[in-house]
Amino acid sequence: MPSSEFAGPLTYVNSLKSLGDLYMRRDQLDDAEASFRHAIELYQQAQSALGEGSSLKSLGDLYMRRDQLDDAETLFKHAIELSRQAQDVLGEGNSLNSLGDLYMRRYQLDDAETCFKHAIELYRQAQGVLGEGSSLNSLGILYMRRDQLDDAETSFKRAIELIRKSPSIWHVWRQTCQTLPDCQKWSGDIMTLPTP
Repeated sequence: MPSSEFAGPLTYVNSLKSLGDLYMRRDQLDDAEASFRHAIELYQQAQSALGEGSSLKSLGDLYMRRDQLDDAETLFKHAIELSRQAQDVLGEGNSLNSLGDLYMRRYQLDDAETCFKHAIELYRQAQGVLGEGSSLNSLGILYMRRDQLDDAETSFKRAIELIRKSPSIWHVWRQTCQTLPDCQKWSGDIMTLPTP
């Protein structure tokens, strides 16, 4: 890309990354990969660790969908480092959560647990309720795989209660949970509570 096209604000690059996200939703993975790679290159030129880290995480998510787990792991780890450099606590938490999901797929449960717990700490620091709830849910699933059912129940209930305290998130989560039998089982009486 000629440098004159990059001379404007980062809006162009952010839109390119968002286009990759859109392609991911449409399951157009080749187009998504091209958008993410181009965005990464431009973020590097702009020395934007924040944008590069976010795009690397998205590309890692794409590789997870393709079962290219080694490549995804490398990208998530790089994204974590860039997020730390940029002091992007939420970005670091998001990448750690994705890395934890990857370790769950490989049945590396100790590594996954470490990632989820660290992500939870970061989300708490940044008051990232949705991320913390997601990591708590993943931790609960991990505990179920280990047959630590009391720990799983505690994690699920903490996630539910946390999400419930955030009205903007609670409504969406409640609608989603109504379609998932496991969620209904673990949420119990909480599902009958009115929306805050």
